[in-house]
Amino acid sequence: MRAPTSPSSPTSQLALVGLESAVLDEAGRNFCANHSATERRHLGATFTPEWLVRLMLTRCAALALVDVVVDPGCGSGRFGLAAAGVWPRATVVGVEVQPDLAALARAAWMQCGLGARAQVDARDFLDIERPPWAGRIAFVGNPPYVRHHQIE
Repeated sequence: MRAPTSPSSPTSQLALVGLESAVLDEAGRNFCANHSATERRHLGATFTPEWLVRLMLTRCAALALVDVVVDPGCGSGRFGLAAAGVWPRATVVGVEVQPDLAALARAAWMQCGLGARAQVDARDFLDIERPPWAGRIAFVGNPPYVRHHQIE
């Protein structure tokens, strides 16, 4: 386990610009182009606007030192990539039930250089009986928007 990391400076805190933003926006656009709004709604797939990702992580960064960042419904990987900029030494974990979205997140994170410090697990977060992560864990992200009776 790594030592807890403090948030990076406010000026470099959320470097979700340039290549990173373009990669994630393209992944989200591709997913939306291949899945109707009705299908996305059924899947709970909602892509969080970049400004909201920044706001949420800025507030989280002010509160905690983090060893592991987990996004339990990572979609195209926007929260995980931004979190990697906030906590530059933390392990970043994305869990995504939709295999095509998990593949998009994995590819985007690799393209942006997260490499060995990031992993995307293509399965339902609710199927994880005991999370394998240790240390100070921040759960970030946008939960899937599905109706409660759709959750088994």
